[in-house]
Amino acid sequence: MKFRIITVSKSVTQLKQKAKENQYENIPSLWSILRDAIICWQSINGKQPELESLLDGGYFPSKNNFTTRLMQNADKESSYTQVLAPWTTRNKGESHD
Repeated sequence: MKFRIITVSKSVTQLKQKAKENQYENIPSLWSILRDAIICWQSINGKQPELESLLDGGYFPSKNNFTTRLMQNADKESSYTQVLAPWTTRNKGESHD
């Protein structure tokens, strides 16, 4: 737990410093930080099939709370959308699945 806090804290500190220096072009995205955190976690705790699939360009479930609230449905009736891992590269103009 302490290792994760230090890693995240270090990343946030680096981002703040780059923002002060107006060096935005080399700032990693939040998604790339998450990807690195997953890789780090697996190196400590062992590989998990679900996380490996996600790192290899898989999908993750996203709960459709907005639609559920809008339609005034019970929470248990919420559906999920499969979202492609954001670090997967696509060619410009390529359609989504």
